[in-house]
Amino acid sequence: MTQAEFIKFAQSLGWTAADAKRAFKNVSIRPTDDLSAALALASYAGPELLQRQYDRRGAKTQVTKIDNSYKNLKKDFDDHKNKVQQLIDFLMCKLGPLYRWAIPNGWQKDSDLEKEINDYEEEKAA
Repeated sequence: MTQAEFIKFAQSLGWTAADAKRAFKNVSIRPTDDLSAALALASYAGPELLQRQYDRRGAKTQVTKIDNSYKNLKKDFDDHKNKVQQLIDFLMCKLGPLYRWAIPNGWQKDSDLEKEINDYEEEKAA
């Protein structure tokens, strides 16, 4: 039995091609028929395959944890970004009228502050 036939036989039993290749490399005597191929698969299906499945499951769990952690961090970042924007909106709504009141009452003009206020108001109007 060739490796391709062995893999095809293993896949008909629900094995993945990769596991079938590993099982084929693991046998000392080449299978000649379906019975000897099934025995070769059975000998490989013990602790080695079980350990691989545990490892895959563990890796999948780690990926899920990382994905969930990323989603939580992104959500927290978005929440904080929204809170900062709300704070900026609140302060700019108070700062504009206060600045316009302060200039005629003796405060010095600040071109940078005036530009920020105008830019903010234009952005909100758009």
